Amino acid sequence: DKIAKMAATQLPYASNLPAWIVPFQEELLQNTRVLNLQNRSARRQGLTAPLLLRLARHLNLRLSIEDSYLLEGASPLFVVAANHADISRDFSQLAAELIALEQWTDSNTNTLYGAVSFGNLWQFAVLSRDTKHITQDLGQYRSPEDITDIFQILLGILNGNQA
Repeated sequence: DKIAKMAATQLPYASNLPAWIVPFQEELLQNTRVLNLQNRSARRQGLTAPLLLRLARHLNLRLSIEDSYLLEGASPLFVVAANHADISRDFSQLAAELIALEQWTDSNTNTLYGAVSFGNLWQFAVLSRDTKHITQDLGQYRSPEDITDIFQILLGILNGNQA
């Protein structure tokens, strides 16, 4: 039940970003100015959901929303909306969700990706289906400040780019 650590360079990374990323970053920045970011629901609805919806529209993918989010691109991506003040506690939930996703996904990819999002903070994980090993990225990405990095990772995952 251990989660290994990895460098961010092991994540897929798209080199091209859509032209709308700069105005979208400004939109998220405006959201941070009017939302009470101490509230989990506000972070989820004002930061996480808009980002994933924009990404789903851009890639023409279906976004499943329950307590968490699922986007099924070239590689599935499962995003847990963090519940705790400590991101490491939410990684246990993400690990369980990735193991469950591995059991029922139709994806043929050997690697499944996940993220824990506070809305204003993101951290990624990788599940190797062969070894059943989960690796936690050491990097933490702030939204909206690091939105280009977040999008390049998300696009890299969903487009099937290799790390």
